[in-house]
Amino acid sequence: MSSKNCLLIIGFLALVIAFFLSLSSSVGVFYGEDYHVVIYLEENPNSISSMLQYVALLGIVPTVTSLILLATAYLKGNYAGIASLGSVLLLISGGLSAVWGYMYCAASYVTYYDTISEAHNQHIVDIDSGLLQIYSAYGMVGALWLALGIFLIAVSIRSLFRQTTMVS
Repeated sequence: MSSKNCLLIIGFLALVIAFFLSLSSSVGVFYGEDYHVVIYLEENPNSISSMLQYVALLGIVPTVTSLILLATAYLKGNYAGIASLGSVLLLISGGLSAVWGYMYCAASYVTYYDTISEAHNQHIVDIDSGLLQIYSAYGMVGALWLALGIFLIAVSIRSLFRQTTMVS
């Protein structure tokens, strides 16, 4: 196995691991979690840094690592020889990554709004800046997944076009 293929395999393994880690770090993002975040921040207002660190380590770092590995494999020319089935699989994984990123961004925005509303309904106003920081970090995770998905889609489409021009 060449170093190019090894880098590509490691990049896709990192992608799978990043997905599961971002899924586990999305505890405060998706529907119904706003009450828990408000209560937790009300009782532990100094825990914002640990929550941000949790989001960064489980959401941002693995996604950026996967993007860097896959981009490096692309720049080394590894994607040029992918078979058409591989390009379709790459397109599917890019589409799923883009959808996941969009859902993550949208969920972080909606949940931020719901959490602010929940905090104000309970007359808790001193956690607004902390909530903005936390949900901005969640939004950044979603934006990174969206960028990763767009990258994989673009590489797949380019590979498919190169194969069709070589065949004809």
